[in-house]
Amino acid sequence: MSRFRVRLVIERRDLMGKKRWRLVHGQTASTSENRGNADMAFNEIVADVGGELPPWTPFEEAESERPRERVYVNSRFQVHITPRASDEMGRFNHVSFKSIDRTARHDWRDIQRMKNELLGEDVEALEVYPAEDRLHDTCNQFHIYAFEPGRTIPLGWTGRVVGESPHGEVGSQRPFDDDNRPADLKTREEMEALDPYAPTVGHEYELSPEAEDEENDDAHGSTEEG
Repeated sequence: MSRFRVRLVIERRDLMGKKRWRLVHGQTASTSENRGNADMAFNEIVADVGGELPPWTPFEEAESERPRERVYVNSRFQVHITPRASDEMGRFNHVSFKSIDRTARHDWRDIQRMKNELLGEDVEALEVYPAEDRLHDTCNQFHIYAFEPGRTIPLGWTGRVVGESPHGEVGSQRPFDDDNRPADLKTREEMEALDPYAPTVGHEYELSPEAEDEENDDAHGSTEEG
């Protein structure tokens, strides 16, 4: 990306950001409350012309307006951590976070790194994709729920495998950043030798024809009249 193109994008930041959002959100893009939308549009434009994410930096604690909430910021995320508990789930941390550039970027590897650095490598967390009747989708803010150290969620794979060579003939995999490269990366030969059906928690089960029909009816609605 040339210096001229970077300068051109920066000089047109406000104009291009506001124009892009007015095309889609005519009423809200013109208000002062939607400065965030213009910032997001600018960062999307930078990405479109070859911009890159800033290098990862250590998290620094910031001030919070809530007594039990902790806030952390680095070069890519703003993170809010609130301790919570329920009868069903026990103690956990509600981790609410957004990308510094205000876009909807949701990079799993960055989120895993954020979780490791702020809560610990031995902490497991869940992200919920809810039923539509309790969906909240109002801004580019994301949430994970992290349990106490050492508590294993009874879902997922049963062992660790990391590599930069794709697993299988049609898979794809990107390289790790130099400052976050695991020491136990599998070689291409080791990846190719792995069982394509890695062991996971739980087992597959087969429904009887009658039960499968009932499950399909429940999922798609009965076609019977009356």
